[in-house]
Amino acid sequence: MRNTMKMAALLMIAAPLSAPAQQIDMAAIQKWSAAKVVHYAVDARFDAWTQVAGGKGGESAQGKVGDAYALEFDWDVRARQLAGPVTIRNGKSVVSDTRDRGECAKPVLQGDYEHFDATEAKSTNRDLLELKGNRHFPAAQIANECPASRALHAVAAEQRGVVENIPVPEAKMMSLAGMGVTGNPKVSFTPDRQSLVMHLDNGWTLTYTPTALK
Repeated sequence: MRNTMKMAALLMIAAPLSAPAQQIDMAAIQKWSAAKVVHYAVDARFDAWTQVAGGKGGESAQGKVGDAYALEFDWDVRARQLAGPVTIRNGKSVVSDTRDRGECAKPVLQGDYEHFDATEAKSTNRDLLELKGNRHFPAAQIANECPASRALHAVAAEQRGVVENIPVPEAKMMSLAGMGVTGNPKVSFTPDRQSLVMHLDNGWTLTYTPTALK
C-alpha cells in the first residue's frame, strides 16, 4: 500500500497543472504496481531515409524506406529481464523513393532492399532487448565516383549483420494513461490509452501493449 501511495504522489507531481485530480486512476496504479510478470506485444515501424546499397560509395545511395516487425514476450518486472522466449514476426521493407546524398544521379536498385530481418532476441543489462538480424542490400547501380563522374556503376548485393537495442518501458507508466501524458515528448499513448508509443532517434517507432499476467 505504501508503494501505491508513493506512486500516486509521483503521478500527481508529473501531471500538468491543468489536469484534474480525478484523472489519477488509483485502480490502474494498484494494478501496474502489483504486476510481477507483464506480457508485451510490440509493433515496430520504420520510416526514414537510409542507405540502400552496399559496396564502395554505397553510403551515398539512399532510399525512403518503410519496414516493420512485431514481438511478443513475457517480462519479469522485478528481475527486469525476459521470462521466456520471444516471438518474432518480420515485415517486408518497401522503398518508395531513392536519392543520392551528394545530389548526383539517383541509385537504381536491382532487387529488394530489406532493412531489418530480426532473427533472435535476448535481454541485456536491464530494461533492454538486444535484437540481432540481417540487412540485405540488393545489387544496384549507384553514382559511386561522383562528383568526378556522374555515371552510374554496378555494386554487388551484400548482406550485413545488424543489432538493434530497444528499451522495455516500465509497465507502471500505463498508470499515466488516464492523464494522457508521460512527461517525455518522445513517449505518448495511443488514443485508446491501451498502449505506449515510443519514438526512437533511428527512424523506428515502437508501440508497446502490456498485459499484466500476475
